[in-house]
Amino acid sequence: MSKAAGVYSPADPAFPFGMRGARPIALALPTGQAASFAASLPGAMARGDNLHVGLDLLPPLMRFGVPPPDVRFAPVPYAPEGLRWYAEQFQPIARPHQPAMAEWLAQRSFAINADPMRSGKTFSTLAAVQLVGARQVLVVCPAIAKGVWAREIARWLGEPSLLLDGRRGDEARLFCVRCHGTGREGERRCSGCRARNGSTYGYTLISPAEIDAALSVARFIIVNYDLLTPQTEYDGAGKRGLRHDLPGWVDRLLRQHMEIIIADEAHLLRGRTEKGRRGLSRRDRLRTLAKPVPRVWALTGTPIYGRTADLYGLLDVLHPWGFGSGHDFDLRYAAATHNGFGWEAKGSSNEEELRLRLATFMLKRTRSEIAPGMAPKTRHVVHLDPDKLPVDVAKPQGLRDVGQLHAALRRTAEIKEGSVVEAALDACAEGERVVIFTYLRAAAESMAAAVTKRAAQDARIDKEAFRVWHVDGSASHELRGAQARALCAHSGPGVFVATMDSIPVAIALAGPGGAGASQVLFADLHVEPATLLQAEDRALVHGVGGLTVTYFVVDRTVDEHVVALVLPKMAQLEVVTTDEEAAAFRTAFQPEVLAATVWERMLGAAEQATG
Repeated sequence: MSKAAGVYSPADPAFPFGMRGARPIALALPTGQAASFAASLPGAMARGDNLHVGLDLLPPLMRFGVPPPDVRFAPVPYAPEGLRWYAEQFQPIARPHQPAMAEWLAQRSFAINADPMRSGKTFSTLAAVQLVGARQVLVVCPAIAKGVWAREIARWLGEPSLLLDGRRGDEARLFCVRCHGTGREGERRCSGCRARNGSTYGYTLISPAEIDAALSVARFIIVNYDLLTPQTEYDGAGKRGLRHDLPGWVDRLLRQHMEIIIADEAHLLRGRTEKGRRGLSRRDRLRTLAKPVPRVWALTGTPIYGRTADLYGLLDVLHPWGFGSGHDFDLRYAAATHNGFGWEAKGSSNEEELRLRLATFMLKRTRSEIAPGMAPKTRHVVHLDPDKLPVDVAKPQGLRDVGQLHAALRRTAEIKEGSVVEAALDACAEGERVVIFTYLRAAAESMAAAVTKRAAQDARIDKEAFRVWHVDGSASHELRGAQARALCAHSGPGVFVATMDSIPVAIALAGPGGAGASQVLFADLHVEPATLLQAEDRALVHGVGGLTVTYFVVDRTVDEHVVALVLPKMAQLEVVTTDEEAAAFRTAFQPEVLAATVWERMLGAAEQATG
């Protein structure tokens, strides 16, 4: 084969790896070969004897003997202010693996960050935003993650976010940077988000008449996937039609000048759109919204959700037509076959070729690769929106002693199950092992049953390798120890559900070299810091980083008051070094005192809410 002609230099130095939807490289090939390659490689295009491709196609073409062109990359021109923030604010506290994340994204117009869960993807993505100096960024994520993104943006950048709500396209909230969404500054109401009636909820409501102005000046806009799509309804004849009064947010967002779209949990873009909803699915709507945007970055630990064919939906949003049509992709990479009635794409083919293509714009490291640079243990709080909860859950009824306080905590625990199970299975999809702690035996039984049921329906889970263990106070000590050892010996994904008091200090949920659990999820809260700390540390191995501890909290309920008081005390308890100090700490922090404090805080919040 003759030498392929041409030198690749980026058309825009801000995008050294090429722009979205472009084929920046023209390879001069012998007669007929350009058409042959274009017919077999999805995304390649032939014009005469020139084959037009993106950088992702160079590795497979080299395997076919095509000499590569001379590729010359210019340094990415980072924004001076962003580079200063990166050097002064990000690098001093970033874990060793995080700068690679940030710079990987900043150099690409389209990219997938598929590093493991809890590896710091949000922080690193914000660092990439700073490096490129983006002036307007849209974050698209599941509804449960909207508050997480707003809090992280406020925490690391000190900037507010505009959160979009409702399919009508006229509801928006500005997240309060002063109180980080809590509505409180210490023991007082937040002065930054106080409404006319005196209430503070951690955000400021934007009136419908002011939304366009708010959108035009907001640097960070956050919306969940479902709100991109218009609402549909069926008429009397069973025909589906659009609700024009509930159009979703896409048309309004198209009037903005987005420079980056961040698609969090991007595996939600998987699959194909059914015939009756073409152009209306969240994937199709996001593709329309992303078309004029120069940068689109996807974050997901499981880019291939269940089948290889599922990947196409995400790729088509990131890099339109970069992988050809869905049918072309299925034929080449998903082993598509015709069964006599239609096409099926349930397998995989040309796996190494697809891996080489993805490697040019997808960062995917294993937890074992990055764990040495991760903190030994990190604590996170997931905030759940209470708007759809029973009204009486948020009322400060009967919290004046410890027993009543625990009863109130059990009420909020009942409605967290779905979110906790979802988080556990997300981790299991990446091959991790997870511990879920509850307070009551019945809650542990329900959680274990829910995990088992949902896992059987989750296409991401390796059913043969997946395990569920369930331990509570009714089990013998021998059985509890045997279950814990089984968790530590297991190499595949799994979930260990236990009550907090059933795993004493003699039982470990992690072993040498990081075996065992890598995540601990608390579905319930407890008023004693030592109890929570002991449960956390059952899965901690000193010298091995990467244990993630997550507390699920229902906002504006007893949960948020307990976690605000208990977590700081846990941090204090962790630095206690002697038995005498520990005894003094427990004496000073009596559960009865905490119950009284929570009661006072909730009464104060109730009074504020009523003006």
